[in-house]
Amino acid sequence: MWSDNDTDVDLLGFQVHSDLIRSVVTKKTMLPVTVGLFGDWGSGKSSVMRMLRRDLEKQDGVACISFNGWQFEGYDDAKTALIQSILEELKNHQRIGPKIKDKAEGLLKRVNWFRLVSVGYQTFLAPVITSYLLAQSGGTQAAAPTPETKPFAELNLDDVIEKNPANSAVENVRAFHKEFSELITETGLNALVILIDDLDRCTPERLIDTLEAIKLFLAVPHVGFIIGADPRLVRYAIATRYDAPQGDDELNSVKKTELVTDYVEKLIQIPYYLPRLAPNEIETYINMLFCQLSLVESDFGIVLTACGESLKQKRTAIFGYQEIVNSLTAQQKTPAADLETQISLSRTISPSLADILKGNPRQTKRLLNSLLLRLELAKVAGLTINPSVLVKLMVLEYVRPDQFRELYDIQARQHGTPSELGIMEAEAVSAEKVSDDKFPNTDWQDRTVLNWLRMQPPLAKEDLRDYFWLTRDRISGLLAGVSLVSPIIRTLIADLVGREGIAIKAFTDQVRGLQGEEQSILFSELGNVLRRDPNAGHLLGNWMELSNGFPEAATRLVSSLDQIPVASIPTITPLKLALVHKNVPDTREAITKLFAKWKTNTRLKPRVEEAENDIRGSK
Repeated sequence: MWSDNDTDVDLLGFQVHSDLIRSVVTKKTMLPVTVGLFGDWGSGKSSVMRMLRRDLEKQDGVACISFNGWQFEGYDDAKTALIQSILEELKNHQRIGPKIKDKAEGLLKRVNWFRLVSVGYQTFLAPVITSYLLAQSGGTQAAAPTPETKPFAELNLDDVIEKNPANSAVENVRAFHKEFSELITETGLNALVILIDDLDRCTPERLIDTLEAIKLFLAVPHVGFIIGADPRLVRYAIATRYDAPQGDDELNSVKKTELVTDYVEKLIQIPYYLPRLAPNEIETYINMLFCQLSLVESDFGIVLTACGESLKQKRTAIFGYQEIVNSLTAQQKTPAADLETQISLSRTISPSLADILKGNPRQTKRLLNSLLLRLELAKVAGLTINPSVLVKLMVLEYVRPDQFRELYDIQARQHGTPSELGIMEAEAVSAEKVSDDKFPNTDWQDRTVLNWLRMQPPLAKEDLRDYFWLTRDRISGLLAGVSLVSPIIRTLIADLVGREGIAIKAFTDQVRGLQGEEQSILFSELGNVLRRDPNAGHLLGNWMELSNGFPEAATRLVSSLDQIPVASIPTITPLKLALVHKNVPDTREAITKLFAKWKTNTRLKPRVEEAENDIRGSK
């Protein structure tokens, strides 16, 4: 088993990314600078942060401190939480703390004053700052209240601040910025590098507050920031917080996209995107994981060093079993007895994991951890298990839990060898466009499921009963033990359930931008929420809004409603569903069948008939 924590042990070949970013944030001519270390959830951002901290702390003239935005999620004011944490770390820093202790304590008192006047900040200073930044970015948000009514573009920000009765707050901000700059100068550092991680776990409001605090309070000479986040969440946070310009016409949509892009560029000067791992990199990564598991620490160190040297010579090479053996025998070492079997498994499953899991290191490691547990269970239970077959089933369990449960039911009725599975695998492999009559329902024709059906080995002739016995603890739980729902999906779910009247354009764009399996996870989670409570928050209304013009959302909504007991359906639902029937032709047959089922309930029947009349009247 492997720990799921981030590490500075480079199993991914990501040292090259760490070195490049380090060269930017320690270069005098680049500072002050904010670097966005961007990547999907689980892509290795936190591990790169750990490598950066390890290497920066060894560098002369450089100090490095860290801030975890998620740990401060509950604080009353994000900006002051960030500033206070940085000042505390500086004051207590072993090398530079004694030089600046008094000045740091003075600045901490000023930060406490900021917190006391946070209401004043929100009512005056935040609107001024927002308007100022948006104006620089070409945005159209109205200016903060001023004694005059002329357009914001004609106003001088200093004049606005000076004439406003809250200018004492602004003067303290200016004074803080000046004194913080002086404090950094007194440290004698060439560079102070501040790492901010887990920002994509924060709420959109907290995320934007933190970025603005960096830009407006802390961006002073000799300071560099490295921010780890999912870029989709950053863009979504900006789009939802500054939902302007209004309207859904194409011109406004373009302007809004430009606004978000410009705003990101104002806050983050250098975006750096971690690449997804290619199939050869996934195979090397899995090989290194198995080496870490099977070899003693000293032997693993030999292999890891050899792997790093090999990647320097050729980035696309696979560091496989023979290379591992060669590196060990060169040092008179012998590989572990079970390593060859493990590396053989790696070679078999890597291409499919790279494709379906999109080269995501965290998801790969989680699936392998669950695989080892189940293989150990099979050993204890005396079962003969093909690990490749088990991996294929576990991938379906991860990417399509609904189809995984459906397959469980099908194989249980057919003594472990479902005939439908053989038909679907053959159709997926042989046909460019699959036939509807070869699949139980349209969910099995999804691109990700078709890719899974093509994945080796084929399962048509396998008796799946023992394999499903190993996963029996997962049949009732969504993705338990195999994956976590990513921060971007958690944010979207929270907004759909908790917000009335979401910014539907920004939300729809974000959902469309999800990877195929992420969309499925989102809608599966939403379906679970809806099935547990059909009246949950604002979910139904927002999902209806999302469904109009978004066929996938509409199809998944109708499917989820079909699984709810008729007696639990809210009476307003048929009328809302009539709009989906009009706007999304692909759902009409399913909605017609759903209405027929609902009319058996005397409470719903009048509403269903009203909805049907509404549909007929619109034709």
